[in-house]
Amino acid sequence: MQAFEELVKIMARLRGPDGCPWDKAQDFSTLPPYTIEETYELVESIEAEDWQELKGELGDLLFHIVFYARIAAEKGLFGIEDVAQAAVDKMLRRHPHVFGGESIADPETLHKRWQHMKAQERRETAARERSPAWDAGVPSALPALLWAYKLQQRAANLGFEWKDSAPVWDKFREECGELEQAVAAGVAEQVTDEFGDVLFSLVNLSRFLDVNPENALRQACLKFRNRLHLVWDHATTHALDLQAMSEAELEQLWESAKAELERRQQEKRSPSA
Repeated sequence: MQAFEELVKIMARLRGPDGCPWDKAQDFSTLPPYTIEETYELVESIEAEDWQELKGELGDLLFHIVFYARIAAEKGLFGIEDVAQAAVDKMLRRHPHVFGGESIADPETLHKRWQHMKAQERRETAARERSPAWDAGVPSALPALLWAYKLQQRAANLGFEWKDSAPVWDKFREECGELEQAVAAGVAEQVTDEFGDVLFSLVNLSRFLDVNPENALRQACLKFRNRLHLVWDHATTHALDLQAMSEAELEQLWESAKAELERRQQEKRSPSA
């Protein structure tokens, strides 16, 4: 806690009369892009299993939390102690089976209770903000894929949900067909609209497959990047011009990279590795 208190004092100094011009210039409207960037860097360190880097990224994110709290304190809104207390209150409220007198043994009952409490909190938030309760707590600033996923979850809670995945598959195929028609028509605005519908229907399918679409796409991106790294390394080592190679040659390089990564993953999973 001594280090945390020192961090709070450093933030106050940075925002003080003799502090850093850049830090003093920041406010609630300028900081969010940096916070989002720091959050993604934190996630990247976890995916890379770089725990030393993770420690630093957690520190960066903590600094941002202290930063926001300092700005709020300067405006007379709240302080860092209030931020911590809000987290404490929420955890105590949402875990009566741990910190209260309730006894909930099975995970299904616990999940239902958790959802009930979150729904009540959303209604309270909606009442304060005068917005629909179903939409509370789903910020439009989320990555579009994750935003679609959460919006569909909320819609399902309202009753807008198919009973099984069969019509979801049908809807996905229908949207793909409409996209093909839009492409054939050559109307750019219509192509964009239909492409969005395809993605949205695919997100809906992910829910029925119990797959988080944001995580799935990130895994696909990581896999693609790792394969491309191997292809690039091979081309650099052997002085190959990738742009001058034929499709067949590029495909061979790609398949070799794919096989190499699969071999490394198998070694990593092997108990004797």
